[in-house]
Amino acid sequence: MVFIMPKVILFISCTIDGYIAREDGSVDFLDKFNKSGEDYGFNELINSIGTIVMGSKTFQQYSDHKQFYELKRRGRLSGRGKEAMD
Repeated sequence: MVFIMPKVILFISCTIDGYIAREDGSVDFLDKFNKSGEDYGFNELINSIGTIVMGSKTFQQYSDHKQFYELKRRGRLSGRGKEAMD
């Protein structure tokens, strides 16, 4: 049996000093970079992948954007124990 290792792509926005969110979970520091109508390659990325793994807080923050990941295999990482993704 031959096992083909899937490719892993990390798609993340972060500050130059490595932060991905403020202590309260806000990513408002990214707002000044948002251009109306620009997706920064996000739709191409979503269309090219089969599985999405995200942190529990990210999943909760973006739960109203299920159209991007509802048809994908998905997993959620949490330090608070096992949680199911709806």
